[in-house]
Amino acid sequence: MKTVLLPTDFSENSWNAIQYALNLFKNQECTFYILNTYMPSIYHMNYMPSSVPYTGVTDALKESSLKNLAYIARKISQDFSNEKHHIETISSLNMLISEIRNIVSEKPIDLIVMGTQGATGAIETMLGTNTMRVINDIECPTIAVPENFKFSKFQKILFPTDYQLFYLPYHIDPIINLVKLYNAEINVLHVLAKNFKELTDAEDKNRLRLKSFIKDIDSTFLYTPNEEIPKAVDTFLSKNPTDLIAMMNNKNSFFDNVFFKPIINKIGFHLKLPFLVIPSKK
Repeated sequence: MKTVLLPTDFSENSWNAIQYALNLFKNQECTFYILNTYMPSIYHMNYMPSSVPYTGVTDALKESSLKNLAYIARKISQDFSNEKHHIETISSLNMLISEIRNIVSEKPIDLIVMGTQGATGAIETMLGTNTMRVINDIECPTIAVPENFKFSKFQKILFPTDYQLFYLPYHIDPIINLVKLYNAEINVLHVLAKNFKELTDAEDKNRLRLKSFIKDIDSTFLYTPNEEIPKAVDTFLSKNPTDLIAMMNNKNSFFDNVFFKPIINKIGFHLKLPFLVIPSKK
């Protein structure tokens, strides 16, 4: 049984991500943990009148959290009734990232699914949001769902790579699981850096290792020479229907090239598709 964590702040954006997850795994047995965290703001703690006890603020926040979680659970039961799905709710007095870290360490969470918190489309607007903090700080595969994206089908995954990582089963399993669930296709895209015409021996070994992991899956290995990675990905997406982008968070390597270099602002790499990020460390 798959176990999926769905953080929510009760916004439309987070509800959209929940709907995406319920639809994505509609044919698979899943336990969904719907998580809401609450914490009195510094403003409340420092400036509220002394006649209002701190515990009263906390109790009110807890009551609101539990009430809204119960509403979401009922709404899922009414609109997404599914015998394969088991719903549990978690309300916690904690900061979101800390609580997610606790849950991932205590429960066998296979995947986190979150909205992009109102990002306008440009990937750089995600920087600093809770979704990006989860991707960077929590060692658990995470799908970021763009605002207003609606699940309709699942046929093709784009997997850009620089072949810098020695692939292990847990790197590829989240992708393989989705592919098998929908009999989908993987497009592996390698972007050759400028002034480099071929793979190094180590990169080629990693490529062959990746190929061995997905040998029984419909897959295509592609490459684009002499392009910046974001531009190559954007170009591919403009010409090829794709339902999800999957990437490895191999820090100081490919992931940094995609997200944290100034070229992002120039190219305008837009997040218009669900985005699966897999940590290189487990």
